[in-house]
Amino acid sequence: MFFSPVRIIFLALMCATIVQAQWTRSAVPFEATAISSNGDSLWACGPGQAIASSPDGGLHWDMRHRQPDAGTLQFIGFAHENLGFAGGTNGLVLLSVDGGASWQRVPASFSEAVLQVSFADARHGIVLTTAEVLYTHDGGKNWRKVLPPGGEEFKPYKFVLEIAALNADTAAVLFKEGPAQFYDGLLITTHDAGETWKPVAVPHTTLTNLLLARGEYWLVGGEVIDREHHGGHAVPVTFHSRDGAVWDRGPKPLIDTNSACHPEGCLMWNGAWFEPFAPNGRIFTFPPLADPSVKNGQIAMSISAVSHNKATQWAAAKGRICALAPGLQCADASVAPALPQRGTPAPSLGASELRSTTR
Repeated sequence: MFFSPVRIIFLALMCATIVQAQWTRSAVPFEATAISSNGDSLWACGPGQAIASSPDGGLHWDMRHRQPDAGTLQFIGFAHENLGFAGGTNGLVLLSVDGGASWQRVPASFSEAVLQVSFADARHGIVLTTAEVLYTHDGGKNWRKVLPPGGEEFKPYKFVLEIAALNADTAAVLFKEGPAQFYDGLLITTHDAGETWKPVAVPHTTLTNLLLARGEYWLVGGEVIDREHHGGHAVPVTFHSRDGAVWDRGPKPLIDTNSACHPEGCLMWNGAWFEPFAPNGRIFTFPPLADPSVKNGQIAMSISAVSHNKATQWAAAKGRICALAPGLQCADASVAPALPQRGTPAPSLGASELRSTTR
């Protein structure tokens, strides 16, 4: 069969489009345990304190840090372009003040595994371990335990969803009564560098996410409206704050969200996420991620849920999305004019239960 040059070019372009639309294994030079983004770059971490960055959406990776036999990193994130942080086994906390070019270990008075880290600057930061939440105001020389405010009404809040350090004075912790979306939540904040913590009242809401985006705090969850009419009903809601004290309403999410909110947006389902932090919001779509363990051609969400509060391991940059599925896989993503047909569910909300420590 004869094909004209024009038809050959068309078929080549069509095949290239099909290839680009698929998920492919990323060539990160270690077994990634967590991923994040910082501007146009993706970041991954793993065993041996391994940290690598990708400037092209996961196609190529550059090693930034590694110390063999020195513990496994389980979390990595950035407060802004220059300030990065990571945490892992045996009280491991790393900090970068030069955009990830170099990483230094932060002193730690604890040995429990670190599940999440958030620093506002090189001195003020908060960590979530398997046993407690701790805050430092001096770069790790001293750590202070953070617990819900005293009183019987606060005792039920034993699960932690998110921690976030906004600036030198302000940090926040989102607690839950249980490890599921429908449980009541409690947001506490400090405005004096960890000296005191107070609850923040957000009436008639179920909060599922606390994060930092565009230099502000953001809360994502559901709100009960029309309460005067037979109990009302819940709708998605966002709030944002520049100081953790005064909260304003943000763009309304398109559907209910789960714990899969990152600065890039909130995962709606397997194939779409919504960015409520941008003016008027933006919708992104990506190829549904197939689980190779599912038979008969069925599609299942395989963006993995892990054992700590940042439940869904995915990140996006440069028009690409990457996820632990397991193994780091990446695919093209694009802005869509409207939310497409609903795909398979995104992972359910996860939380870390604070366990007592013998120290």
